[in-house]
Amino acid sequence: MKPLNLTLGHQILFFLLVTTGLLLIFAHSFMKNDVTSTNILDNNVPSSRTLKISKDLIEIIFHFNSKIFIIDPNLLMEFLNPQQSYELQWRFNLNLNESDRLATTFGIFDYHLREFQNLLKKQNITVENYGSQFPFNDTNVPVHIVFQMNNLTIHVVVFYHVEHFLWIGQMSPANCCSPSPMYGKFEQIFDPFKIQFIDIIPVPDDIEWFLSQLPTSRYLHCPIGEKMNWFTKYRIELNEQRIHKTIESIVTMKSLMRALRMEFWIMCGTLLGWFRHCHPIPYTTDTDLSTWSKYFQNENSSHGDWITDQLKSVALKHGLNLFYRFGEPSQTLEYSFRTQFYDEKIDLFVTYDNDGGAGSGANDSYLIPSHITKHKKYRNYRYPRYELCSITLLGHKLLAPCQTEQVIIREYGEKWNEPIKDWNYVSSPFNGDEIINFSFPIDQYTEYRRLYKSNELVMIN
Repeated sequence: MKPLNLTLGHQILFFLLVTTGLLLIFAHSFMKNDVTSTNILDNNVPSSRTLKISKDLIEIIFHFNSKIFIIDPNLLMEFLNPQQSYELQWRFNLNLNESDRLATTFGIFDYHLREFQNLLKKQNITVENYGSQFPFNDTNVPVHIVFQMNNLTIHVVVFYHVEHFLWIGQMSPANCCSPSPMYGKFEQIFDPFKIQFIDIIPVPDDIEWFLSQLPTSRYLHCPIGEKMNWFTKYRIELNEQRIHKTIESIVTMKSLMRALRMEFWIMCGTLLGWFRHCHPIPYTTDTDLSTWSKYFQNENSSHGDWITDQLKSVALKHGLNLFYRFGEPSQTLEYSFRTQFYDEKIDLFVTYDNDGGAGSGANDSYLIPSHITKHKKYRNYRYPRYELCSITLLGHKLLAPCQTEQVIIREYGEKWNEPIKDWNYVSSPFNGDEIINFSFPIDQYTEYRRLYKSNELVMIN
């Protein structure tokens, strides 16, 4: 028999047919039994720690051309090792209850929605569609789709791309129940993500970070068109340089804190600016952020120093320089950073839980220490306890206290809406405790080095 003389085009076609056949055989064998896949995110995962996805779910994913991806928290947790699961609980308070789950949850990006809806229609699949008002242009958009397939209830959540974040809408009124307890009870936003395939299963590319956002994903909308009237009322102009500096602060700190797996949120003047007019205060001179003290506290007394050393090295990789560290981890810690381009000062306040000890409820509040550097003194500022929600500032997702107005009134008083250009962080706040002298050695009070000018030592008199 003579060998076939194939043209280049026929050779390519033949190769594609063979490859397709092999893929179909592989997919068929994959669906024949439950899929068991070791976690490729960490090669040290014990062999007993495996991912089990039923063939019914695999078939659903293939049925919709992998346009949908798994966001079901209970399934995503199976891709993580035990240490990652533990970190999600203590760092981000993520607690899941399997009994609350009435459906298997998938996500889909807005640009695949029409194709997905057409597939559902062609297959005559009966669906429940939920729409919601899109807060950025006041239109009504589909946000959740629920249907039955392979004897499973499938809940598909639509992720809409908006500026530098992803938005999903509320499924139903607050007094109704969502089949997926982590999605649809209210509007939510997330940092953008891409899709990766782990053993043909489509999931968010950073599963741990995606899951970490769930407890704080509830979205608080700032109606910028309405709030911008504040500038006209008080004849104050927008400060373009302040906007650029704030954006640099947001982008660099988000990058740093994500790398460190630390939650942080806007406070003080930055929180006031967002709540009052959806912008940074034009005449402010820095960006105010806060994080939890638990990240710096450990049974090992040197843990806070270790975190400071880590911050020094890691910050540089994210466009920041550690400028100062004030106080010590157990009760008085505070950090200052500088951005590398605009030289914007960022105060990272550490929030301490003042619950009176052992959960007694006494003095039930949060405390933030702030330092009066020239006099080697500090003062605690007291806030009502709050939860964290998601907001957007200058197009970027951030966190803020859900009980924003109560927090602002505590610090700025009932006339918080009126501009005060001569605000003094020591004497002006309404929520300051007595001024306290430091009683520990000066080398625990501050780092003397401005790291962005490595040869310059700055002494505090």
